[in-house]
Amino acid sequence: MAGAHEQYPEQSVPTVADEASGVAVSVLESTPFGVTIEVLVNPDLDAEIVEPDGLTFDISRAALVIAAHEIRELVAAHLNGRERS
Repeated sequence: MAGAHEQYPEQSVPTVADEASGVAVSVLESTPFGVTIEVLVNPDLDAEIVEPDGLTFDISRAALVIAAHEIRELVAAHLNGRERS
């Protein structure tokens, strides 16, 4: 949700990374109506030299808010042991 609400999320939202899975997500830049998110994936976790592949997405802030609410609902349903309707 911070990616949608912060004025400059590229400065205030930390990169989320999971070294065990080789995935990192960060906010590269933003405008008043959207943000650019980068997803990096390390395809070979056993390699000595990391050469990640990446995708960059331009996403509207409104879409980020909707996604944040959906994720919260999914997590709550999972924690309560029920499926989402």
